[in-house]
Amino acid sequence: MSAAAIASALAEPDEIWAFKLALQARDHLRELLTDRPEISSAWEAAPQSTGRTEWDAFLAALAEHEFDLAGQPTPAWTQRAALTADWILDSPMFDEMGVRAHTPSWLAQRRIYVSARDLTTV
Repeated sequence: MSAAAIASALAEPDEIWAFKLALQARDHLRELLTDRPEISSAWEAAPQSTGRTEWDAFLAALAEHEFDLAGQPTPAWTQRAALTADWILDSPMFDEMGVRAHTPSWLAQRRIYVSARDLTTV
């Protein structure tokens, strides 16, 4: 994954860029699972840490969700406990309550709150 690039963005600090990198990694995984599912085992190794628990949990949730959507077994490293406190990513469209209301359940169960609209890429 792009954990090292995300860690670098977080060190700047540029959470917007880190978020974009996380979505790019998710999109690359989606493409791999669609076009080359036979090499999905390359994702069995846990990525390095971003240095931030919430970002590591977010990457794990994104990966787990993509494997679920593809009907593939999820890598063991994606099985993480929920965060100990809610983590709410800012949204240009919604306030905190709106972000919570528009967060997909697969993220909310991990106490990660990101609007489904903000997860959309083209």
